[in-house]
This record gives sequence, structure tokens and C-alpha cells, in this order.
Amino acid sequence: MNLKFLKSRKLKYGAFATVMTVVVAVVLVLVNAIVMFLSDRLPLELDLTDGGIYNVTSKTIDFLKTLDSDVTITVLAEEDEFKNTSIYHEQANEMIRDYQKYSSHIKVEYKDLISNPEIQQEYSKDNFTAGDVMVESEKTGRMQKYSINEMFNFDSTGYTVVSSKVEQIVTSAIISVTDSNPMTVTVLTGFDEADYTPYTSLLKANGYQVVEQNLLTEEEINPDAVIALIPAPRRDYSEAELAKLDKFLTNDDKMGKTLIYFAAYDQGDMPNLDAFLSEWGIEPMDGILYETDPNNYYINPLFGFYDVVDEEYAKDMPSSDQPILQTGAKAFKQLYEESGNRSTSVLLNSSETAVLSPLDADENWDPNSAEKGTYCAGIVGTKTLFEGSTELNSHVVALGSITLASTEFMEMPALNNGDYVLSMTNALTGKKNAITIVPKNLEGTNLDVTAGNVQVLSILFIGVIPGIVVILGIVTWIRRRNK
Repeated sequence: MNLKFLKSRKLKYGAFATVMTVVVAVVLVLVNAIVMFLSDRLPLELDLTDGGIYNVTSKTIDFLKTLDSDVTITVLAEEDEFKNTSIYHEQANEMIRDYQKYSSHIKVEYKDLISNPEIQQEYSKDNFTAGDVMVESEKTGRMQKYSINEMFNFDSTGYTVVSSKVEQIVTSAIISVTDSNPMTVTVLTGFDEADYTPYTSLLKANGYQVVEQNLLTEEEINPDAVIALIPAPRRDYSEAELAKLDKFLTNDDKMGKTLIYFAAYDQGDMPNLDAFLSEWGIEPMDGILYETDPNNYYINPLFGFYDVVDEEYAKDMPSSDQPILQTGAKAFKQLYEESGNRSTSVLLNSSETAVLSPLDADENWDPNSAEKGTYCAGIVGTKTLFEGSTELNSHVVALGSITLASTEFMEMPALNNGDYVLSMTNALTGKKNAITIVPKNLEGTNLDVTAGNVQVLSILFIGVIPGIVVILGIVTWIRRRNK
């Protein structure tokens, strides 16, 4: 036996290199396995898309850190089937999975309806379809369910996805189902109202419960509601309906209620509702607001920009840099600032270059001949009672146009409509745990760069490339040894 070779320096270094190579390879395999194991439980992935469309925002993360009760998010489909349906399902799936990485109280499950028929039996009042997402609280037992289509906004054709509401919906659903005392908004119908679903969808997505009541048939407005909404009715109220409004707002002298009234340029005469508003210091004016300065409108002079006046109702807005837009807005006259136990405050004003256009204006009408000035397009009236030294308030809000809360304007990044409407509502109700989450714009976003892709890239750089380097090192060592 050649003992001299066994003691040679060449063999010692060769053996050492071999051992180190094996150790490095083992470490790389273990690191890769650990990363794969933890990726579903900790935020180890990196979202490289514009706007971070696959990860929840810091607002949701901060909220999840305060969560103290268990919540289960259930996707009614097998995960592979769900996420492979479309790139939008993939986005929703990645976003939903992201929640459990920031709270041990969040659990994400996937259950196929066919294999789990007990789900439909347990929630017999709800109709489930494959791909629906359930959010359920163990503490309160409440559940909210959303279809996959409800988690996205579509363009005017109804076929093209423009933005994702997954985070907005899931976060608000968690807030809502875990809230022991959720706030209720009741929508008053029966008088040919305008479409109010964009506003109520925003409220639902931020933790409010929304119900509807036909004021013609209901004896009273839901006493549990904190807000009653009148969304631009085309027909006037009678004395009977106005009495229901008064009863709701007075609340047996306990107050604490708010009525939000959206006007519309095509309402026609509303003498009874106008008289009711005047009792709260608000007088609707004839005509429609028209901007004469192109710097103060968008596309059309009837698409005017409006300024926030009372900052108290805008304090939850993340930024005040973007304008607020309404189209075809009615103007209001502030009858008084204070009168007895009543007061008013202007919420929104036009620019000083606005005029009032007649509703029947034709091509012969000259806006330059009209009186320019700053007009009120949003106002709140308040009635105050006292219980001892405790101040009790109820409010009536009048807004110039329901387009203030339209889907298009609330989701336009260049506008502040969505943030303002939600901030105003929260200020009126005193809602403290509100989280303003705007939809994630998907237009022009490359959805191919998913968090899964990022994980593949991570494996490539953490495992594959170093592995190749190791192999090349072994080959080099063998070649040198054999020289």
C-alpha cells in the first residue's frame, strides 16, 4: 500500500475540499427547504409589481398585528384549481395567502364545495358557488361571503378588470366579522333613487353593515342604524316620510343619528324635502354648478373640482393634494352658521370661478353673463341637545351630486373622492378602527410577475446557481488532482 500518498499534502487538501463541498451542498439544500417551508407562514416573498398587487399594505399589516381573535378565510375551491383559473384568480390567491403571514390568528383554507356539502347546509340562507371566499370569526360567529367577481372592478363594458378590491374586501370583512358592535347604514328607497351601490360597497368594504328599507312600507327607520341614506330620489317625500326622518334623527332625544342626502340635477321640484333641509339650515339652490375656468374642471365644465372646507370631516384622508370631483352638482345656500341649538358647516366649496347654469340652458346661454362666485356643494347641519353636561348631536348632510361617490371617481388615483367620502362618513359616525384601503389598479400592470415567480427566482439564486458553482468547483478539483 502506498502510505506515502495517503499522507501527502495533495490528498489532505483534496479531502478537505470534498468535505467542505458536501457540507456546503447540504447547507444549501437545508436552507432551500426551510425557505420553502416558511414562505407560506412568513413574509419572505418580494412583490416586484407596480403598486404591490400581490401583498397587503402596511395598513392591513398594522391592523393584523392587533387582531386578538381567530379568523378563517375559506376559498371554496381547491387551491390549484382556483389560482389557475385566471391571472386575476392568481392575484386574489396570492393576496389572500399573504394575510396569514402577519397574524397567527389568521388561517387560510381551501374547500371544494362538492367534497364539502356541509358548508351549504350550515349556511342555508347563503347561496355558494365555486370560487367564493368566506371570512368567518370564531369569536362572534359571523361570516361574510364574496364572489370572485365582487373582488374586482370592471370597466364600462363589464368584461375588463381594471382594479383589484381583494385587500379592501378581505381586510374590511375581518374588521366587520370580529367587531362585536358593527355600525349599520340603512338605505331609504321607494322614490326612484339613483344608483347608490358604489357608496354602499365602499361602506361594506370598510366594516359597515348596509341594509335597505322601503320608506313607503316601513313604519319606521331602523333604530339600530347610525346613518340613513337618501340617494338622489326623483320623487318628493310626503309628510309621512318626513315624520319618519324626524323621529329617526331625534331618536327619543338621544340623538346620535345622521342623514346623508345626495342631490341630483334631474330631480325636479322637491318642495317637501327642500323644506325639511331648510330646518337644518340648508337651502337647495336652482340650477347646476358650471365651471368657467378650465383649470377648475375635468373634461367638461360640469365636471367641477371642489375644495374641502371643514377639515374635521377630512381628517382621515391620507393626503389632501388630489382634488375632489363632482358632475352636475347642485349648490346649497347656508342659511345660518348658528341658530339656537342648530348649526351648519360647509363641507365642500366650488372655486370662485363657478356659476349656476339653468337646468334648461341651451346653446344661447352665455356662462360669462352669469354671476361668478364660490358656491357650496356639500354642507352639514347639526342639532344639539344636552343630557347634563353631555353634548348629543344629530346631523343632516346634503351633497351636490351622487357622482361624488361614483366608482369611477372614487377609484381614480388622481382624485380624493374615495378617501374623502369614507373620511366624512367615519367622522359622522365616530368610527375609530376604520382603515382606508383603495383598490389596486391593474390596468397596465404586468401580472406575470407573481409572488410565485419571485419565489422561483429566489430558489434559482439561493439554490440552483450556488449548486452549479459547487459542481464546477468539484470538477475543477478533480481535474487538478488528476494532473
